Amino acid sequence: MALCAPTTAALIVLLQAFTTGGPGAVPVLEAKPPRPRGLALGAVPPIEPGATSQGAPAAVADMAALLAEITRAPRVVGTAGYERGLDAVEATLRAAGLNPTRLEVDATRAIPTRSEVLLFEDAISGLAFAGLKERWDPSAAPAAALPAAYAWNVSKSNTRGPVVDLGAGLEADFEAATRMRLSLGGAIALVTVPAAPSSRKSTVRAIAERAASRGCVGVLIAPLAPGLSRDDFVLEDTSGSPRSGTAATRLSLPCAPIRSVEAEMLRSRLKVRRVRGASGKTVTVRVGPGPVEASLIIECPSEAVSASALRLDVPTTRAGGVHLVPTDHCADLPLGGAPTVAVAVTAAAGLGAPDSGATLSMVFGPRDGALPTELGPPALLLDAVLAPRAGSPLLARHGRLGPSRLAAHLGEFDSQLADRLKGQLEARMAAAVDWISYGITGTDDPRSASGARASRGLERLLAPLPSER
Repeated sequence: MALCAPTTAALIVLLQAFTTGGPGAVPVLEAKPPRPRGLALGAVPPIEPGATSQGAPAAVADMAALLAEITRAPRVVGTAGYERGLDAVEATLRAAGLNPTRLEVDATRAIPTRSEVLLFEDAISGLAFAGLKERWDPSAAPAAALPAAYAWNVSKSNTRGPVVDLGAGLEADFEAATRMRLSLGGAIALVTVPAAPSSRKSTVRAIAERAASRGCVGVLIAPLAPGLSRDDFVLEDTSGSPRSGTAATRLSLPCAPIRSVEAEMLRSRLKVRRVRGASGKTVTVRVGPGPVEASLIIECPSEAVSASALRLDVPTTRAGGVHLVPTDHCADLPLGGAPTVAVAVTAAAGLGAPDSGATLSMVFGPRDGALPTELGPPALLLDAVLAPRAGSPLLARHGRLGPSRLAAHLGEFDSQLADRLKGQLEARMAAAVDWISYGITGTDDPRSASGARASRGLERLLAPLPSER
């Protein structure tokens, strides 16, 4: 469930090219804090290749170097890749004159270690004509890319059944299947979902619940439009609702993403059915069930793990609450969510250490970690490059923010990213720093200096890219 290694490496090289201007150039987003102890990124030695989380961590040279370091391996909680990424964050904050405190937190991990989808011509066939087989070992070194599978899946499953096409997996699609008198008991549901999260009308978890209630034994999720790489998958955070304080729960039945090419193979082999269309005329549709069958083999153990977190006190005008910066890998975010971390580190360095007055805590740690209760209730969850704060006059003025344009889209190659950004990365990352800093400090006056900077930054962030005009 991660960007493949070649694509990630290409994106990092691209980001470094955007944020440097050749030999002797000043790194982009070198912080300009109001205090003399701000982040002097250009003066910090970079992490040496091959460094590990053992011993003293090394700082990074600039934002591109920080991105390169924390995307070197999936930052899965409870693995060396996660600890290495947090080491880089801590070293960079200390190099900026800040003093984060190291914490140990408990978390629960449920990521598939085995995910296999096999396709068979019919019920009596024992030889698969296509499929996907992936394994993941959390203790492997070097760390491998996460499988294209959903976290918090059923703990262990080996099921097989005829495939039935259930459209987008919405309630209306299941009702249509009932009207067509399709037999869903023991079937594997094939649903088609937009790859872009903002375009989806339902979640994988909700689709699984609908399918389970109709007697299906598994779900295959295919993208609405084919992609250009391994990211021709519908990826989603399926961890339930841990942010609301409830424990994450398993999916109702085994679910797995498949590529558009496998989905087309399945659709071309489904049984033909004559149904009455919206115009009243009888039409022919390929919907199944079968005769083609699918097999889902999934192993997704739930493990209690211990992980590190960093607590950092920053100045604010509104004390109370904890701002969480998720440092663990999130497979459905570009670059695993690393841009969030890089921007938050730069914003914290720009704010500097508190001299006196009100403070609040920023915690760099796993999104589902059990934080100490004495830290207070969660406030902002900085889970995107943009971090709007509810109730802010600026947010009311600009309206709801759309998805960030700063990071690669799933399935987007480095050349496509370069063409789409057209040199916009520097200014927009700086704008994200201003906006996040405004939210952290708690200033609600757009007429203040910080409010004016955040407002201008937000306008830049919301402005269309040259390729979109």
